[in-house]
Amino acid sequence: GTLYTLSISAEGEGSIGIKGSEDEQGRFQPALIETGFMSYRNPVLVFFAFGWVMLAMVPVNGAKGVVSKNNQSKDLVARLLPWGTFFLIFLVGLLVDLRKPVFKPDQDWVTWDEEIHLSYVQDLALISNNGLRGCLNSIVTWHPAYLPLSVGYNVGELLGLAGWNNPELPYRCAVVFSTFCYAGMCALAVKRSPRYKVSFLLAGSCPLLIFQATSMTYDTVVAASLILGVALVLETLEQERRMSTSRAMTLTALLAFGTVAKPAYSVAFLSLFLIPKEKFANKREKILFRFFVLGMILWCAAGMLMPGPYQDVLKGDPRIDGTDSAAQIRSILGDPLGRGLLPFEYLWDNWYALMVYGIDYWGYIGRGLTGFMEMYLVLMLMVAPLCICGEDECRKSSLTLGRRLTLGLIAFLAELVLTYAQYIATTPVGGFIVGMQSRYFLPLWILVLLALMWPQRIRSKASAAGNVMTLAVFIIICIANVENALIHLREFSLV
Repeated sequence: GTLYTLSISAEGEGSIGIKGSEDEQGRFQPALIETGFMSYRNPVLVFFAFGWVMLAMVPVNGAKGVVSKNNQSKDLVARLLPWGTFFLIFLVGLLVDLRKPVFKPDQDWVTWDEEIHLSYVQDLALISNNGLRGCLNSIVTWHPAYLPLSVGYNVGELLGLAGWNNPELPYRCAVVFSTFCYAGMCALAVKRSPRYKVSFLLAGSCPLLIFQATSMTYDTVVAASLILGVALVLETLEQERRMSTSRAMTLTALLAFGTVAKPAYSVAFLSLFLIPKEKFANKREKILFRFFVLGMILWCAAGMLMPGPYQDVLKGDPRIDGTDSAAQIRSILGDPLGRGLLPFEYLWDNWYALMVYGIDYWGYIGRGLTGFMEMYLVLMLMVAPLCICGEDECRKSSLTLGRRLTLGLIAFLAELVLTYAQYIATTPVGGFIVGMQSRYFLPLWILVLLALMWPQRIRSKASAAGNVMTLAVFIIICIANVENALIHLREFSLV
């Protein structure tokens, strides 16, 4: 339609303008706001600004308490395990990064919806998207989770300007830097966790998570943020000092960074409710902090209403015939004990598939359980909880039975929210649930592993062999991940 422009200028103060067009009903639709310095999509940037301002006002005064001496064992295995985690994930990922083909629409070797994710990464390309102004015009709530990919993509474009005339270079640099960041965050989780380090190693080194890190997807940042966030929560529980303002900001910012792109995972914010009153100066601070956490959950959930990709599926997924979110909600409200409880029935029937099949590459529900997944599952649930590595065995674990059950409940609630979202948006009205994939459970695996942790008295009996068991598990994971990656590369005749 017709383009309208309104400009207001004040001498010495710059200028501001509103541009828009006329829609089919003759109504004016503003497109963007311009100032003398930059243009931007106002609603989304205001949304982000509001969230980060909230983070800057975390109501914890940071009063210092008694700091205990660091009694954590400084044995060699504990100090080297984070580095081992980093090189395991990064080198296996690099093998896939450099061998798999660059995304093309007619190839199967892509992550789910990679063509969509690639377009959002390209939105933040400073060179090919008209500089900073073009990038800010394109901002949506998914973009924070694309930050590692976008940084790598921009590096690739800069190398292209420097004479590296390879059209695949931006893509390759993007996935390599994404793999690097994912490996670094998982290694940091292993390092900062005062207990259960091998469980964090196993949670981060699932082959499908490594594969996602080598591809165009925001799921990498979601998983890494949750794994590292849970490790920092555990570290906070173990510390004998009060929680500082910087720690409160780090925890909330990390979880927000990882969940704003996929609001269903914002349920993980509830893990911050495990922080006891002893970590606060007074009761008032504890209450304020919890209200703040609830506010951040609502802020992440509000991201679905912001301009961006979720607008395409809120009314129903256009990729699936017969979807209508409003009609599905009416169907649920009309039969709350039947249609309304269908997600519970779905999770009950498919809990094993949701938890297990996502471990391997391309883990859809319905794949048979392979020997690799059986081995990995035994390591995660039976062996890793017995590996005492770098722990202070004289101190009682802060992860009590009640807290472990709470973590398990949080994992269930997050998966339930994901199931309801798929039920409403991507399932044809009156049909059975469509769209759930077992990879959705992978970011929540660490919560399940901690919930199913062996009691301390049983772990103490195996402490003498802790380092040997840790090394054995690490070697097995290395061999299995490399072999698994090579098998899937051979399937596509890539090696």
